[in-house]
Amino acid sequence: DSGEDVKKTVFIIFYQAPYVQVKINRICEAFSANLYEIPDLADVAAYESRMTNVHNEIGDRDRVLQKNKIDITSLLNDLAKWLEVYKWTVAREKTIYHVLNHFAADLKGVLRAEGWVISEKKEEVRECIYSVHDAMSRGNGSGSASQLPCSVTTLQK
Repeated sequence: DSGEDVKKTVFIIFYQAPYVQVKINRICEAFSANLYEIPDLADVAAYESRMTNVHNEIGDRDRVLQKNKIDITSLLNDLAKWLEVYKWTVAREKTIYHVLNHFAADLKGVLRAEGWVISEKKEEVRECIYSVHDAMSRGNGSGSASQLPCSVTTLQK
């Protein structure tokens, strides 16, 4: 499966009695050995036919392996193009969920959060929160966002 060469041992067993074949089959099954019927060596046409079939089968498997390698390489190249975008998307969403997990829900299901802001940016943050709340109120036809209170307050030290 890995494409690396595997060392195998091949052996041929000649026997005459059918009960010997049964014992040989049991031994081969115990060692997970593959059994192959060999045509009568006196019948050259059957032997050559079997050899041709084996070579065709090997060729078919090689073509399938090559096709699979090409397909896998193509798929991995396509995925590699999007890997950085995917990593940034996952990191951003993890950050958002991490922050949202620090919010507290009150009895009405409203999320409440406390945080700190640099004094100089306090008014900018307030305006941003109110503008997002207003945009949600206008964009939502049911008006459920407008029914929720929106407040930004400064806690005293």
